[in-house]
Amino acid sequence: MNGNNATLNEILATFTAISQHHAQINDIFIGTPDQIDQSTRQFPLVVVDVMPGRMFQFIEEWKFRIYIFDLEKEDNSNRYEIQSDARQILRDIVLALIYIYSLDAKWEALTTVFEEQLDSFCSGMYMDLAINVPNSNGVCDFPTKN
Repeated sequence: MNGNNATLNEILATFTAISQHHAQINDIFIGTPDQIDQSTRQFPLVVVDVMPGRMFQFIEEWKFRIYIFDLEKEDNSNRYEIQSDARQILRDIVLALIYIYSLDAKWEALTTVFEEQLDSFCSGMYMDLAINVPNSNGVCDFPTKN
């Protein structure tokens, strides 16, 4: 994908494509974690939550919170393995956005772990990510009626 003038739908389709090709991701959900119907989802699960972004004269900034959820064992013995894998998956997603899809992804170094989330006691990690999309700032992009 060309990063110039990328729309929200194109960016979300890119997250979906990355998730479908990554060996450690079984499903993707676009929305907030509280909207997930776990009975229809497979884990590990990527959740892409669209956050408030900003518009500048020549740049549109899209912000996302990217979650990686996976199921914990009853005794929590795989909790740290889940968190370790989640961190690597987050890194893989960002690198794919930059080097495969040519998007200007700006990521914060801060990742946040979570435990016992959702009804099925998932653990994982999330990070905040911004994608800057250059725009032409030209009247040629303005849609007109015939």
